[in-house]
Amino acid sequence: MVLSTLGIHKVTLPLPFQGAGGRVNLYLLEKRDGSVALFDAGLGSPDSDAVLDGALASLGLTHGDISAIYIGHGHIDHYGGAQRLAERSGAPVYIHPHDREKVLEECVGLRPTRPQRDYLSLLGLPLEVLEEVAFFFREMAKDAPPLREVRPLKLGATLEFKHFEARFLHSPGHTPGLVSLHAPEPNLLFVSDHLLESISPNPVLDLFGDHIVTEAAPNPYRALEQHLASLEQTRALAPVLILPGHGEPFTDYGAAIAMVRNVSERRGARLLAALTGTGPATPFELIPALFGKRREGDTFLMLSEVVGNLEVLEREGRVRRALEGGVLRFAVG
Repeated sequence: MVLSTLGIHKVTLPLPFQGAGGRVNLYLLEKRDGSVALFDAGLGSPDSDAVLDGALASLGLTHGDISAIYIGHGHIDHYGGAQRLAERSGAPVYIHPHDREKVLEECVGLRPTRPQRDYLSLLGLPLEVLEEVAFFFREMAKDAPPLREVRPLKLGATLEFKHFEARFLHSPGHTPGLVSLHAPEPNLLFVSDHLLESISPNPVLDLFGDHIVTEAAPNPYRALEQHLASLEQTRALAPVLILPGHGEPFTDYGAAIAMVRNVSERRGARLLAALTGTGPATPFELIPALFGKRREGDTFLMLSEVVGNLEVLEREGRVRRALEGGVLRFAVG
Protein backbone atom coordinates (compact mmCIF):
# COMPACT_ATOMS: atom_id res chain seq x y z
CA MET A 1 0.00 0.00 0.00
CA VAL A 2 1.44 3.36 -1.04
CA LEU A 3 0.55 5.74 1.77
CA SER A 4 1.16 8.89 -0.26
CA THR A 5 -1.70 7.97 -2.60
CA LEU A 6 -3.97 8.24 0.45
CA GLY A 7 -2.51 11.61 1.42
CA ILE A 8 -0.53 10.09 4.30
CA HIS A 9 3.12 11.03 4.80
CA LYS A 10 5.20 9.38 7.53
CA VAL A 11 7.98 11.60 8.89
CA THR A 12 10.58 9.87 11.06
CA LEU A 13 12.24 12.18 13.55
CA PRO A 14 15.44 11.68 15.57
CA LEU A 15 15.47 11.22 19.34
CA PRO A 16 18.45 11.74 21.67
CA PHE A 17 17.50 8.60 23.63
CA GLN A 18 16.72 5.05 22.52
CA GLY A 19 14.65 3.68 25.39
CA ALA A 20 11.39 4.85 23.82
CA GLY A 21 11.78 2.52 20.86
CA GLY A 22 14.16 4.47 18.64
CA ARG A 23 13.27 7.24 16.22
CA VAL A 24 9.73 8.56 16.48
CA ASN A 25 7.13 8.89 13.73
CA LEU A 26 4.64 11.62 13.07
CA TYR A 27 2.14 11.50 10.24
CA LEU A 28 1.14 14.36 7.96
CA LEU A 29 -2.46 13.80 6.83
CA GLU A 30 -3.73 15.76 3.85
CA LYS A 31 -7.14 17.39 4.23
CA ARG A 32 -9.68 18.30 1.59
CA ASP A 33 -9.07 22.04 1.95
CA GLY A 34 -5.37 21.69 1.06
CA SER A 35 -4.10 21.90 4.64
CA VAL A 36 -2.56 19.07 6.65
CA ALA A 37 -3.20 17.68 10.11
CA LEU A 38 -0.46 16.14 12.23
CA PHE A 39 -0.84 12.93 14.19
CA ASP A 40 1.78 13.32 16.93
CA ALA A 41 4.42 16.05 17.01
CA GLY A 42 7.81 14.52 17.85
CA LEU A 43 10.15 15.75 20.56
CA GLY A 44 10.79 19.21 19.15
CA SER A 45 14.60 19.23 19.39
CA PRO A 46 16.52 21.33 16.82
CA ASP A 47 17.42 18.17 14.86
CA SER A 48 13.79 17.04 14.91
CA ASP A 49 12.53 20.45 13.80
CA ALA A 50 14.95 20.47 10.86
CA VAL A 51 13.71 17.09 9.62
CA LEU A 52 10.07 18.14 9.85
CA ASP A 53 10.77 21.45 8.10
CA GLY A 54 12.39 19.51 5.25
CA ALA A 55 9.44 17.13 5.01
CA LEU A 56 6.98 20.00 4.78
CA ALA A 57 9.07 21.73 2.13
CA SER A 58 9.31 18.54 0.05
CA LEU A 59 5.50 18.53 -0.13
CA GLY A 60 5.34 22.21 -1.02
CA LEU A 61 3.98 23.07 2.43
CA THR A 62 4.82 25.54 5.17
CA HIS A 63 3.91 25.66 8.84
CA GLY A 64 0.98 27.84 7.86
CA ASP A 65 -0.56 24.83 6.08
CA ILE A 66 -0.88 22.90 9.37
CA SER A 67 -4.51 23.19 10.52
CA ALA A 68 -4.62 20.74 13.45
CA ILE A 69 -2.19 18.86 15.70
CA TYR A 70 -3.47 15.63 17.25
CA ILE A 71 -1.39 14.12 20.06
CA GLY A 72 -1.65 10.35 20.30
CA HIS A 73 -0.57 10.29 23.95
CA GLY A 74 1.09 12.47 26.55
CA HIS A 75 4.71 11.29 26.40
CA ILE A 76 7.29 13.86 25.57
CA ASP A 77 8.68 12.20 22.44
CA HIS A 78 5.19 12.53 20.95
CA TYR A 79 4.09 15.96 22.20
CA GLY A 80 7.37 17.79 22.82
CA GLY A 81 7.33 19.59 19.47
CA ALA A 82 3.67 20.63 19.67
CA GLN A 83 4.02 24.00 21.40
CA ARG A 84 6.48 25.42 18.88
CA LEU A 85 4.49 23.95 16.00
CA ALA A 86 1.33 25.56 17.36
CA GLU A 87 3.11 28.91 17.64
CA ARG A 88 4.46 28.75 14.10
CA SER A 89 1.25 27.49 12.49
CA GLY A 90 -1.54 28.86 14.65
CA ALA A 91 -3.04 25.35 14.67
CA PRO A 92 -4.92 24.08 17.72
CA VAL A 93 -3.54 21.09 19.63
CA TYR A 94 -5.85 18.25 20.64
CA ILE A 95 -5.32 15.51 23.23
CA HIS A 96 -7.47 13.10 25.21
CA PRO A 97 -8.52 14.67 28.55
CA HIS A 98 -6.86 11.87 30.54
CA ASP A 99 -3.43 12.95 29.24
CA ARG A 100 -4.12 16.69 29.32
CA GLU A 101 -2.36 17.38 32.62
CA LYS A 102 0.84 15.74 31.41
CA VAL A 103 1.37 18.10 28.50
CA LEU A 104 0.34 21.29 30.30
CA GLU A 105 2.77 20.74 33.15
CA GLU A 106 6.50 20.34 33.02
CA CYS A 107 7.59 16.72 32.93
CA VAL A 108 7.12 15.13 36.36
CA GLY A 109 10.87 14.80 36.90
CA LEU A 110 11.45 18.54 36.59
CA ARG A 111 9.61 19.39 39.79
CA PRO A 112 7.90 16.34 41.31
CA THR A 113 5.08 17.22 43.65
CA ARG A 114 4.79 15.86 47.17
CA PRO A 115 2.11 13.29 46.19
CA GLN A 116 4.29 12.10 43.30
CA ARG A 117 7.31 11.73 45.56
CA ASP A 118 5.21 9.93 48.16
CA TYR A 119 3.85 7.54 45.53
CA LEU A 120 7.31 6.60 44.26
CA SER A 121 8.54 6.20 47.84
CA LEU A 122 5.56 3.93 48.52
CA LEU A 123 6.83 1.70 45.69
CA GLY A 124 10.21 1.45 47.45
CA LEU A 125 12.15 3.98 45.38
CA PRO A 126 14.99 5.36 47.55
CA LEU A 127 15.44 9.14 47.68
CA GLU A 128 18.75 9.06 45.80
CA VAL A 129 17.15 7.05 42.99
CA LEU A 130 14.23 9.48 42.85
CA GLU A 131 16.73 12.29 42.24
CA GLU A 132 18.35 10.19 39.52
CA VAL A 133 14.98 9.72 37.81
CA ALA A 134 14.31 13.45 38.09
CA PHE A 135 17.62 14.23 36.38
CA PHE A 136 16.79 11.84 33.53
CA PHE A 137 13.45 13.57 32.93
CA ARG A 138 15.11 16.99 33.00
CA GLU A 139 17.55 15.94 30.31
CA MET A 140 14.83 14.38 28.20
CA ALA A 141 12.62 17.47 28.39
CA LYS A 142 15.17 20.24 27.95
CA ASP A 143 14.11 21.03 24.35
CA ALA A 144 10.39 20.46 24.84
CA PRO A 145 8.30 23.25 26.40
CA PRO A 146 4.97 22.32 28.01
CA LEU A 147 1.89 23.28 26.05
CA ARG A 148 0.06 26.46 26.98
CA GLU A 149 -3.32 25.39 25.66
CA VAL A 150 -4.90 22.17 24.43
CA ARG A 151 -8.37 21.21 23.28
CA PRO A 152 -10.15 17.98 24.22
CA LEU A 153 -9.97 15.34 21.55
CA LYS A 154 -13.43 13.98 20.76
CA LEU A 155 -13.75 10.22 20.54
CA GLY A 156 -15.92 8.74 17.81
CA ALA A 157 -16.37 11.97 15.85
CA THR A 158 -15.73 11.55 12.11
CA LEU A 159 -12.77 13.50 10.72
CA GLU A 160 -12.58 14.11 6.99
CA PHE A 161 -9.22 13.86 5.28
CA LYS A 162 -8.45 14.12 1.58
CA HIS A 163 -8.89 10.45 0.69
CA PHE A 164 -10.48 8.86 3.76
CA GLU A 165 -12.49 9.44 6.90
CA ALA A 166 -11.35 8.44 10.37
CA ARG A 167 -12.30 8.56 14.02
CA PHE A 168 -10.40 8.48 17.29
CA LEU A 169 -10.63 5.46 19.59
CA HIS A 170 -9.59 5.37 23.23
CA SER A 171 -6.78 2.81 23.66
CA PRO A 172 -5.58 3.26 27.26
CA GLY A 173 -2.67 1.32 28.72
CA HIS A 174 0.60 2.87 27.67
CA THR A 175 -0.97 6.04 29.08
CA PRO A 176 -4.51 6.66 30.38
CA GLY A 177 -5.33 8.95 27.44
CA LEU A 178 -3.70 7.18 24.51
CA VAL A 179 -5.80 7.29 21.35
CA SER A 180 -5.68 5.41 18.06
CA LEU A 181 -6.94 6.91 14.81
CA HIS A 182 -8.98 4.42 12.77
CA ALA A 183 -9.78 4.84 9.09
CA PRO A 184 -12.43 2.15 8.39
CA GLU A 185 -11.83 2.35 4.66
CA PRO A 186 -9.16 1.19 3.83
CA ASN A 187 -8.99 -0.06 7.49
CA LEU A 188 -5.82 1.68 8.64
CA LEU A 189 -4.99 2.18 12.29
CA PHE A 190 -2.62 4.89 13.55
CA VAL A 191 -1.65 3.64 17.00
CA SER A 192 1.03 5.97 18.44
CA ASP A 193 2.63 3.66 21.07
CA HIS A 194 -0.37 1.41 21.63
CA LEU A 195 1.12 -1.39 19.52
CA LEU A 196 4.62 -1.78 18.06
CA GLU A 197 5.85 -4.55 15.80
CA SER A 198 8.90 -5.76 17.73
CA ILE A 199 8.74 -4.04 21.13
CA SER A 200 6.20 -4.59 23.89
CA PRO A 201 4.94 -1.07 24.81
CA ASN A 202 5.64 -0.15 28.40
CA PRO A 203 2.62 0.13 30.75
CA VAL A 204 3.94 3.39 32.16
CA LEU A 205 3.11 4.46 35.70
CA ASP A 206 0.87 7.50 35.66
CA LEU A 207 1.79 10.17 38.20
CA PHE A 208 -1.02 12.62 37.62
CA GLY A 209 -4.45 13.23 39.10
CA ASP A 210 -6.32 10.33 40.65
CA HIS A 211 -3.66 7.87 39.51
CA ILE A 212 -1.30 8.81 42.34
CA VAL A 213 -1.69 6.23 45.10
CA THR A 214 -0.69 7.25 48.62
CA GLU A 215 -1.87 4.20 50.53
CA ALA A 216 -1.98 0.44 50.23
CA ALA A 217 -5.20 0.33 48.18
CA PRO A 218 -4.80 -0.78 44.56
CA ASN A 219 -4.55 1.93 41.93
CA PRO A 220 -7.87 2.38 40.09
CA TYR A 221 -5.89 2.79 36.88
CA ARG A 222 -3.96 -0.42 36.25
CA ALA A 223 -1.85 0.25 33.19
CA LEU A 224 -1.03 -3.24 31.96
CA GLU A 225 -4.56 -4.54 32.53
CA GLN A 226 -5.92 -1.60 30.55
CA HIS A 227 -3.39 -2.19 27.80
CA LEU A 228 -4.27 -5.85 27.41
CA ALA A 229 -7.97 -4.96 27.20
CA SER A 230 -7.28 -2.26 24.58
CA LEU A 231 -5.37 -4.77 22.47
CA GLU A 232 -8.53 -6.84 22.15
CA GLN A 233 -10.32 -3.77 20.77
CA THR A 234 -7.56 -3.53 18.19
CA ARG A 235 -7.83 -7.22 17.33
CA ALA A 236 -11.57 -6.81 16.72
CA LEU A 237 -10.88 -4.07 14.15
CA ALA A 238 -8.66 -6.47 12.14
CA PRO A 239 -6.73 -3.57 10.56
CA VAL A 240 -4.97 -4.22 7.27
CA LEU A 241 -2.13 -1.88 8.24
CA ILE A 242 -0.80 -0.57 11.56
CA LEU A 243 0.96 2.81 11.51
CA PRO A 244 2.96 2.96 14.75
CA GLY A 245 4.72 5.73 16.65
CA HIS A 246 8.07 3.95 16.26
CA GLY A 247 9.26 1.72 13.44
CA GLU A 248 7.79 0.91 10.07
CA PRO A 249 4.10 0.25 9.30
CA PHE A 250 3.22 -3.44 9.61
CA THR A 251 0.36 -5.81 8.87
CA ASP A 252 0.56 -8.68 11.38
CA TYR A 253 -1.26 -7.14 14.33
CA GLY A 254 -1.98 -10.63 15.69
CA ALA A 255 1.70 -11.44 16.11
CA ALA A 256 2.35 -8.08 17.79
CA ILE A 257 -0.51 -8.61 20.23
CA ALA A 258 0.69 -12.14 20.97
CA MET A 259 4.17 -10.77 21.70
CA VAL A 260 2.78 -8.35 24.30
CA ARG A 261 0.81 -11.11 26.00
CA ASN A 262 3.77 -13.51 25.95
CA VAL A 263 6.07 -10.89 27.44
CA SER A 264 3.54 -10.24 30.19
CA GLU A 265 3.17 -13.93 31.00
CA ARG A 266 6.94 -14.44 31.15
CA ARG A 267 7.44 -11.43 33.40
CA GLY A 268 4.63 -12.52 35.67
CA ALA A 269 6.28 -15.92 36.05
CA ARG A 270 9.62 -14.29 36.91
CA LEU A 271 8.03 -12.12 39.57
CA LEU A 272 6.29 -15.13 41.13
CA ALA A 273 9.55 -17.06 41.18
CA ALA A 274 11.38 -14.16 42.79
CA LEU A 275 8.72 -13.67 45.48
CA THR A 276 8.66 -17.41 46.18
CA GLY A 277 12.39 -17.40 46.67
CA THR A 278 12.89 -14.20 48.66
CA GLY A 279 9.58 -13.52 50.33
CA PRO A 280 7.78 -10.15 50.35
CA ALA A 281 9.47 -7.39 48.33
CA THR A 282 8.81 -3.86 47.12
CA PRO A 283 8.31 -3.17 43.41
CA PHE A 284 11.70 -1.41 43.33
CA GLU A 285 13.39 -4.46 44.88
CA LEU A 286 11.85 -6.65 42.17
CA ILE A 287 13.42 -4.77 39.25
CA PRO A 288 16.36 -7.26 39.04
CA ALA A 289 13.89 -10.15 38.78
CA LEU A 290 12.76 -8.81 35.40
CA PHE A 291 15.82 -7.02 34.09
CA GLY A 292 18.86 -8.48 35.87
CA LYS A 293 20.42 -5.09 36.48
CA ARG A 294 18.85 -1.71 36.96
CA ARG A 295 19.89 0.83 34.32
CA GLU A 296 19.86 4.42 35.54
CA GLY A 297 18.12 5.98 32.56
CA ASP A 298 15.48 3.23 32.46
CA THR A 299 14.60 3.04 36.17
CA PHE A 300 11.16 4.59 35.81
CA LEU A 301 10.23 2.35 32.87
CA MET A 302 11.53 -0.74 34.67
CA LEU A 303 9.52 0.15 37.78
CA SER A 304 6.46 0.64 35.60
CA GLU A 305 6.86 -2.86 34.17
CA VAL A 306 7.17 -4.39 37.63
CA VAL A 307 4.09 -2.60 38.96
CA GLY A 308 2.00 -3.38 35.87
CA ASN A 309 2.77 -7.08 36.02
CA LEU A 310 2.25 -7.24 39.79
CA GLU A 311 -1.19 -5.70 39.33
CA VAL A 312 -2.11 -8.38 36.79
CA LEU A 313 -0.96 -11.09 39.20
CA GLU A 314 -2.85 -9.41 42.01
CA ARG A 315 -6.08 -9.32 40.01
CA GLU A 316 -5.58 -13.05 39.32
CA GLY A 317 -5.21 -13.69 43.06
CA ARG A 318 -1.61 -14.90 42.74
CA VAL A 319 0.02 -12.13 44.77
CA ARG A 320 -1.14 -9.84 47.57
CA ARG A 321 0.02 -6.46 48.80
CA ALA A 322 0.62 -5.10 52.29
CA LEU A 323 1.84 -1.79 53.69
CA GLU A 324 4.90 -2.44 55.84
CA GLY A 325 7.14 0.27 57.22
CA GLY A 326 5.71 2.91 54.90
CA VAL A 327 6.30 0.93 51.69
CA LEU A 328 4.25 -1.53 49.66
CA ARG A 329 5.45 -5.10 49.69
CA PHE A 330 4.05 -7.88 47.56
CA ALA A 331 4.01 -11.56 48.47
CA VAL A 332 2.82 -14.78 46.85
CA GLY A 333 -0.83 -15.63 47.42
